[in-house]
Amino acid sequence: MSKRTSKVFVGSSSEALKTAEIFADMLRKAASVVLWRDAPQFRATYSNMDSLLQATQEYDYGFFIFTPDDRIVSRGKDGSMGRDNVLFEFGLFLGALGKDRVFAVAQEGTTEEEKLKIPTDLWGIVIPRFQKLTSIEDLQSAADSATLGIRRQIDRYGPRPLNMSPVIGWGFDLARGEFSMTLGEDKLTNMKEKIKDMQFCVVVRKTDKTINASKDLHIAKSETRELDYPLHDMAFRVKTNGKIQSVEPGDEVTGYLWLVPSTCNVDTASTMDAMREMGCELLDEVGRTIPKKESGS
Repeated sequence: MSKRTSKVFVGSSSEALKTAEIFADMLRKAASVVLWRDAPQFRATYSNMDSLLQATQEYDYGFFIFTPDDRIVSRGKDGSMGRDNVLFEFGLFLGALGKDRVFAVAQEGTTEEEKLKIPTDLWGIVIPRFQKLTSIEDLQSAADSATLGIRRQIDRYGPRPLNMSPVIGWGFDLARGEFSMTLGEDKLTNMKEKIKDMQFCVVVRKTDKTINASKDLHIAKSETRELDYPLHDMAFRVKTNGKIQSVEPGDEVTGYLWLVPSTCNVDTASTMDAMREMGCELLDEVGRTIPKKESGS
């Protein structure tokens, strides 16, 4: 049983790629990690800015390594600065994801000239430092220590909420006792990378304000379904007769769209609380009030 896995984008300069690989290995203890070099968003048909903007939407965290790559003179003193594109990418992710989901570490220089200057706008952000090391074992130890707090934060916050729903239509057929829900192809396309290896399930209940929805035992569930390829609209039909409380004109019926881990068997879940404990994630809920008098009658 597994929930959605957090995805981390790792950025660095080309010169620091070997160091980035070691830090990425440490972060993999808590998340799925992709180095900028391997990111599928960076395709030849995309501009670099398009790729970066897309990356900020598809990752849950950003992790950047500042290294003293460029020599500068600041207020008459020699020093070093991180590569400008790495600083820019850090800022881009920071604006998109927020300071709780974007991290950086900085390599200390071995000489005064290599002393790394951090932009003053970042002084309020904790940036762990590590020494320039030649031994792989020493660097692995330093990376493990520098990312410990970051890994704990990833464990604590998990993936960011999807904040999107593929639902484009729903309804309830009183005569047939059937709730319908349709997921749109375009919306599924936009979120397919975030829901890889997950399934959908629709849960239906009669709205009853005296019962906590998540603890209601009178629910009907659809079969779980993975994304169909090639992608197209997905239609769910959920039979409710004998499973939810009797529905009459004037009642409201609510459908809940759940994201279900591929290893999860929701047939054994008697409530939506139980589904959540299994690692399922609620994406949307939509309701339909049954007219007391159908139009045309």
